[in-house]
Amino acid sequence: MKCMYKYFVLIVASICTGDGRNDSPGYCAKYCTYIMMDNNSKHILGMVVVDKRETELNSVKMKPKAFETIIPNIACRISKLFGVRNLYINYVYITFLTEKQYPNIKHSYDMWHGSKNLGKKLAMVFNLSDSDLETLNNHILMYAAKRFAYSYPSFQARNYLAAIDYEKHLDSPHMKTRTGVLSYKCDCFRYHRAYSKHSKHWRVWPRKVEKEYNYIPDIMMMILNLYFDDKAVRISVEMSETDPRRIVSTIAPIAPPPTSKIVAVQKSRFESKH
Repeated sequence: MKCMYKYFVLIVASICTGDGRNDSPGYCAKYCTYIMMDNNSKHILGMVVVDKRETELNSVKMKPKAFETIIPNIACRISKLFGVRNLYINYVYITFLTEKQYPNIKHSYDMWHGSKNLGKKLAMVFNLSDSDLETLNNHILMYAAKRFAYSYPSFQARNYLAAIDYEKHLDSPHMKTRTGVLSYKCDCFRYHRAYSKHSKHWRVWPRKVEKEYNYIPDIMMMILNLYFDDKAVRISVEMSETDPRRIVSTIAPIAPPPTSKIVAVQKSRFESKH
């Protein structure tokens, strides 16, 4: 995990956007990935993964828990945060937390969870948008699809890999035409077109060059160096002190009995009654 952190870009920012993404919808969510992003550069400032076992098996509390976990680290590295925008339905709690513990942070409501008119005015004043965060959330699905169940270390690693992919290709150059010269009513860039249901018209944006993933050999080399240099890596890996699996082995509300006992008492409706 530690070898991945070097790829995160830390930027001194004044306006941030924050969003929490669950691994599955509704109350069956097991993990929550909370991301904070610089509103201007669109670089990731921080990421944290919270397990349901850290919030007494209450998935609703995962986003506040994630916010409380990530904000101290962000606040200590950035001298002043202004306009931290949290897309969380319990926005009153987030505002209370920021005003009480971080008075230099100004929390503003988004237009969905706050007043609609007020949210629109705030978005116009501060030029805030969560579209890039939503794009990153969709990007994470490439690495951690919601139709699969992952262990905590695996889900955490997949989220970090998605964040590294996003950071390494965020500032990729735009793709040019074959000739690379200006054409009629068009510049030398190649474009992608799509129809917007909201505005009811077609729009275009420049395409970026194909991804290269040239950072993967570096990660592989760091892992190999860590394996050969540190003997502790080659032995059985123990759970860290902060691993949520130390709290309880499963997310079930009751502890699991022995498998043999379940087999002995379990009945099937397909069994013959005779």
